Amino acid sequence: MKIHPGVRQILAALTVLLLLALAFQGIAGGVEQLPQSSTVGQYVQSVAQVLYGVCAVLSIATAIRWRQFATPVQFGFMAGCVAAGGLAAVVWGGESVGAGVLAAVAGLAISTALVWLLRAAVIPLAKKEL
Repeated sequence: MKIHPGVRQILAALTVLLLLALAFQGIAGGVEQLPQSSTVGQYVQSVAQVLYGVCAVLSIATAIRWRQFATPVQFGFMAGCVAAGGLAAVVWGGESVGAGVLAAVAGLAISTALVWLLRAAVIPLAKKEL
């Protein structure tokens, strides 16, 4: 798919900003929730939240350097988003399992879109600059 260079730069900037925002929210929120976790589900959700935060930062890094690690890191980001989103509604919010599944599907859709943007916009720009 051909993307105009100007559009690619805008998409790359937005993708990096969104990933940095998710990294901050994931790491800060997960670390804050870990001591408050009283059940195994809450603990697993907090760890998954930290995972997607760390993987968001590593996704940016592997888009620029260390590309051989990009795919596993991106899958880690997606898995963390799905697990954290799906579990949060159930273990912290007291919602039904159906709501948790719906939140997990939404997490999958959002993380897949961000990984696609990363691959379509950021990685081609990083290849040109190096």
